[in-house]
Amino acid sequence: MRRLAVGVAIMTLGFSAPVGALELGSRSFSPGGKIPSEFAMKAIRGGRNRSIELHWTGVPPAARSLVLSLIDLSPVAHGWVHWLVIDIPAQVREFPPGASGHLPHGARELRNSFGMLGYGGPQPPRESGPHPYEATLYAITVPALAVGPRATWAQVRSAMGGHILAQASVTGTFEQ
Repeated sequence: MRRLAVGVAIMTLGFSAPVGALELGSRSFSPGGKIPSEFAMKAIRGGRNRSIELHWTGVPPAARSLVLSLIDLSPVAHGWVHWLVIDIPAQVREFPPGASGHLPHGARELRNSFGMLGYGGPQPPRESGPHPYEATLYAITVPALAVGPRATWAQVRSAMGGHILAQASVTGTFEQ
């Protein structure tokens, strides 16, 4: 006899997926925990601007590619983009620490809010309190997004519209 998984489903732009099917985690920090300074910008004491480790499971079989964003959600930061990666092959399951600049074939790093390609680590203003940095992985139905190399986060979100199968997030904090 086959067992069927029973769960709540969510609707994301026309697709349903079981809640919790796609999971995103990091060995660089615990969920809600402090991001170590080695992953911060070099202007921060101990900062090496080394991209955080991320790993995921539960990519829906219909996914053709993945998109990753790392955004500072603090009101002070106004949605500052620290890392934006598109066209990640659907079979990829992790980015090791320091992966920025050395991603799997096909994956494209776009410009962050610092104006550089790839990862830009935390560098919140002094005494602005802890900033939440949310990494979100999107499983999408197209193999590549139709955006140029200078695409903004808003343009990427628009290009993903109607193509998102599932998404998962993990958040870490950093302050100076």
